[in-house]
Amino acid sequence: DIGYHRAGVDVAQDESRAIHLARRMTESKSIRFLGIYSHSGHGYTASNRDEAIKISDEECDRAAAFAQRLKDRGIQCPAVSVGGTPSCGSSSKFPGVTEIHPGNYVFYDRQQASVESCQFDQIAVSVLVRVLGHYEHSGHILCDAGSLGMSKDTSPQDSAFGSVKGHDLVLQSISQEVGKLVPRSGSGKKRKLDMESYPLGSLLEIVPNHSCLTAACHPLYYVVKDRKVVDVWVPCRGW
Repeated sequence: DIGYHRAGVDVAQDESRAIHLARRMTESKSIRFLGIYSHSGHGYTASNRDEAIKISDEECDRAAAFAQRLKDRGIQCPAVSVGGTPSCGSSSKFPGVTEIHPGNYVFYDRQQASVESCQFDQIAVSVLVRVLGHYEHSGHILCDAGSLGMSKDTSPQDSAFGSVKGHDLVLQSISQEVGKLVPRSGSGKKRKLDMESYPLGSLLEIVPNHSCLTAACHPLYYVVKDRKVVDVWVPCRGW
């Protein structure tokens, strides 16, 4: 535990306990101790790229230093594994470690863009949805993407559940099967939605807040290049 405080031994607070645990595993006949692993999940609290890099640097420094203290006591520590998407996506240097685990860098998402670990145009996943209805009185469009298609994770930049690629729309609210699309609020004034620009049955792409959970909602991934489906991937699913 190097700062996230979700799991693991906090070596800053109780280093002797961490060393004792490593020694017990080394001496065990049932366990082969291969090294240490940390996850900088607190990188999601970063508000910009510099803060994410600072968290990454601290994780590398602390993990490498603890690995060295194990070696100084005769405990071999061949693997020093660190990472999280914001820290690995922002930093390019990982001194003293042997492995990084950069999380959902394969897709990225709005959450990652908000902490500047990627640019918005680097996000490589979206959910294809269909326009189901126009509601002039409330100023929203109904689409066929709800919590089962997007997840209920929100993003730091707004309270929406996703944004529409290529359009100034956000997924304002969702129920199980459907969601409401509205104009992105900017000036504080409610903007009128041009319904004719989004015909019934037309298709839109929604960029998710958290691609890990969104991807887990779907049994197939359609790989698109130059607006053509070039492959279909079948993910490993279930527990």
